[in-house]
Amino acid sequence: RSDGYSIHVCTCKYAQDGEECVGQCPEGKWRSLVDNTCRPCVRSLPEQLCRSDTVPLNSTSIVQFANCNLVEGSVIINFQSWTGPDRITTADLEALDEIVTITGRLIIRDSPDTNFTSLDMFRRLAEVKGEVTLRRRRKRADDFVIEIDNNTALETAELVALKNIGGPMKLSGGNLCYVDRVDWNSRLGGSQVTVDISDSACADKPCHSECDETEGCLGPDSDMCITCKNKEFDRVCIPTCQGASYDDGSVQCKPCHENCYTCSGPGNHHCIDCKHMFDDSALIPLL
Repeated sequence: RSDGYSIHVCTCKYAQDGEECVGQCPEGKWRSLVDNTCRPCVRSLPEQLCRSDTVPLNSTSIVQFANCNLVEGSVIINFQSWTGPDRITTADLEALDEIVTITGRLIIRDSPDTNFTSLDMFRRLAEVKGEVTLRRRRKRADDFVIEIDNNTALETAELVALKNIGGPMKLSGGNLCYVDRVDWNSRLGGSQVTVDISDSACADKPCHSECDETEGCLGPDSDMCITCKNKEFDRVCIPTCQGASYDDGSVQCKPCHENCYTCSGPGNHHCIDCKHMFDDSALIPLL
């Protein structure tokens, strides 16, 4: 079994938390299917606030967003951001991965970077309000609250948590796919959404087989489904509950007790495969 061993000794069977393999991600973390690592969940309270201006971000200014879940202002990344003296790289974008709310706008456009293929860093983003900033007191009718446009290599826009925007949204690009398979009108409460992608480039890129086809997806993997066809665990759609989870009859697989590798229910007496020795009804830690 790989669980509990150093990652330098073996490949993790389920997920990697720090330098250890685990049967399930610990409380406060979720499993990313992208690299099978345990990532921190969004902080609830207190809010981690960052303030931003309308100036395009660069590799220096983007650092301020690390650990922020609320941005007061806009997040703007444009051609200047990608090509200027302090140009942004895809690694710099990881500083944005805890943002839940943006009070201003989200603009990402004109990237020539061939490594910028995904908006995975915005998986937690739930709301972009589009409020007027002090620099622009009047909001134009043609302002997009979210504008993802003309990014050379961008293929997926993983806005899986997005539920509310304060104005129109534009999703466009020659290699961008999947965004046309989501019913944005009902998902965002009637907000105007413009989708402009290449039908020929996306024709052979289906949703994952575990996605509910009627709801669509935002990428090819099973953690990019809008709704799961069968079961869901750690934000990943799966055919049946497996690993450190059990089936209670709902769509969501429930986590096993912390002393179980596998189980049939929530208690440590429901363990099928124990992390410790089992003697009658007592779990005895292995020394």
